[in-house]
Amino acid sequence: MILSPLIPVSSHEVTCYVEITLGTPSRDCRGYGICRLEQFTIGQYENLKQVFPPAPNRAYGTLTRLDNRTLLLRLDRRSMTEKTYRKHFSGSRFRMDEPLQIGRPPNLTKTLLPGFHLFAVTPTEVLITMSFRENKVVTKRKSCRCASGAASESTESSIVLPSFTGI
Repeated sequence: MILSPLIPVSSHEVTCYVEITLGTPSRDCRGYGICRLEQFTIGQYENLKQVFPPAPNRAYGTLTRLDNRTLLLRLDRRSMTEKTYRKHFSGSRFRMDEPLQIGRPPNLTKTLLPGFHLFAVTPTEVLITMSFRENKVVTKRKSCRCASGAASESTESSIVLPSFTGI
């Protein structure tokens, strides 16, 4: 299926349902980009769309992985206020001032990259192609001696964020 000349999408891709808050994380969700992204089940998503009227800087939609570097964010235009729509989608590119890690600790597996991203508008949706990087999760084993003298082992995960240069 082709949604626009810019955004080819196959119907077998895995999709998750999301609520996003537009803005810049370091500016308390003011500014440009994606400040927060929450994932929902299809039932929760449909309920949220019906219960919540459009709110400033909020939108509902789906997130689909297109390939190893690109995600497609499909936002329901009816879930945005007109002011939010004009602020973020009146130009020719979607502006993202800061990177955003997505996923839940300790598995923050992707970072949406800052910059200007292509988008297309239909009467009911805004479709944004977002570049991302995979984050490496490094697992370390720690050993320690308890007060009783018994050995104990634990696992600690940490995220190694990729460099954003050379994209």
